[in-house]
Amino acid sequence: MDSFWAWQTALNFLAAVGAAFIGRLVRHLHLVQKGIRRFWGMQLLIELPVAIFMGFVGNGLADWLALSPKSTIGLVAALSYLGPAAIEQLTMKWLKIN
Repeated sequence: MDSFWAWQTALNFLAAVGAAFIGRLVRHLHLVQKGIRRFWGMQLLIELPVAIFMGFVGNGLADWLALSPKSTIGLVAALSYLGPAAIEQLTMKWLKIN
């Protein structure tokens, strides 16, 4: 039973990190279309650690909310698309901090 739990945990983590990469890639492509970024550049490289970080954050939040694995993937992708700066702004508005 322990190996099944470890396998399931690893798959859930890989799905969350994959969703985070897709979310950051969509955000990057959105900025490329606006002409703010070039597709190939340092910004794309910087998105990799951000995606991994957002995968951890989203996975932890989904665990706290007791979401299903499919819902976790959606939450991680959405949070990853928003990124840390947007989440900070939303949290500050929610807590009414200026």
